[in-house]
Amino acid sequence: MGRRHLSIAALVAGIVWSAGASAGGFQVTELCTRCQGLRNAGGAAMNDHAAGQYFNPASLAGLEAPAFDLSGHYIDGSFKFKDRGSTGAFGQPAVGSGSEDGAEPAAVGAMYYGQPINDRWSWGASVNIPYGLETGYNRGWMGRYHADRSELMIVQLNPSIAFNVTDRFSIGAGWVIEYAEATLTNAVDFGAVGAAILGQIPNFPPALLPTPSDPQFDAYARVRGDDVSFGYTAGLHWEPLDGTKLGVGYRSKIEHRLDGSLRIGPSDGLRDYLDGLPVELPVALPLDVGGTADVDSPTSVWLGATQKFGERWTVALGATWTEWSSFDEIVIELPEDAEIVQPEDWDDSWRYSAGVEFELNQQWTFRAGYEYDETPAQDVLTPRVPDADRDWLALGFTWKPFASPLAVDFAYSHIFIDDYNINDREPFTSDLLESLTGIENDAGSTLTGEYEADADIFSLGIRWELAP
Repeated sequence: MGRRHLSIAALVAGIVWSAGASAGGFQVTELCTRCQGLRNAGGAAMNDHAAGQYFNPASLAGLEAPAFDLSGHYIDGSFKFKDRGSTGAFGQPAVGSGSEDGAEPAAVGAMYYGQPINDRWSWGASVNIPYGLETGYNRGWMGRYHADRSELMIVQLNPSIAFNVTDRFSIGAGWVIEYAEATLTNAVDFGAVGAAILGQIPNFPPALLPTPSDPQFDAYARVRGDDVSFGYTAGLHWEPLDGTKLGVGYRSKIEHRLDGSLRIGPSDGLRDYLDGLPVELPVALPLDVGGTADVDSPTSVWLGATQKFGERWTVALGATWTEWSSFDEIVIELPEDAEIVQPEDWDDSWRYSAGVEFELNQQWTFRAGYEYDETPAQDVLTPRVPDADRDWLALGFTWKPFASPLAVDFAYSHIFIDDYNINDREPFTSDLLESLTGIENDAGSTLTGEYEADADIFSLGIRWELAP
């Protein structure tokens, strides 16, 4: 490929790699308010509410009447970076703020409907956001060449159908329509690029050389893309004994090809500098090109069990396996057959949950849940999103007004995220210089520091079920 296309590919790869390396961190598990109070424990086994279809479509067979579930979740996180010796493109101390919080408040929602067709058949549909991300830093922070803003949203529409094979055993399946949209930005160290290129010109005035890693000489790269793709879900539900429910749900991998664009634009300071140069750099700004990137939603398996003890107590257990090892590479395709492949090394991960529900009376039910969530990114850590092992604690309740099919759910959750160290070197300053000059180099800033992260989640939902 030509030098210009290689430099574009390097910039795109630097942005998309960083976002992809945080995929485990932006999986959204706020699926319904009642589920949140239990931290999804037993979700694949519960067949008495419409939201159960997300975990296991076979759960729809347990509905005795039309049911609806609507929930909203407000996520207030903290994602604080502390510098521990970050460096600029040529090993000099990094320029910019060394203390930043990249968290952005976010709100997500979900909606479910289910209805029996007859004694054997039921159907349902859901709309939710299983993956999402929004983080942002001040443009002057020292990690701007690694991450600036990150926005990702994946929305699923999932119609499903279930069949009662016997009074105690049911099966289900569904079709998933998934829309993915991403916007990711990075700063580009044109101070380092310009200093290296212009410094090779004989008799070029040293006073006119830009300062490497100086924010006034930055450009900004933005990648946008979207796609619609399809998958499926399936499940089994079994009640071996009165009061005992078991379930397993499967959600397929969904492959996305994000079609979009890359734009690289200069900051005001860089524009003024370029306008005053006596020579032209071998790359013109602003730059707009099209491109595609392949990104997949992984396969997942949901396991659930619930057990009633007497009339008031229910204990729930759950486990979720996600096939993150299928996320082995990101392929970015650019004009004129330019292509770049970034290998990944991810591990499959598990989440384990336990919860308890206590029905005080017909109007009030209280619940609590705990979950342990493994990160799939054991070796690759980036500033896009916190990506470490997590512990969840959740509390919730349901209030049912007298003589009404309506139920109001509330839940509060806190996420404890392990502190972790980061030592992330951005590759595209080096790749860009090599593509423009043909000379191998070790340029590239390194973000070295520590992250502290946690989050609070407030959930509110309404459910109702019409009389059989």
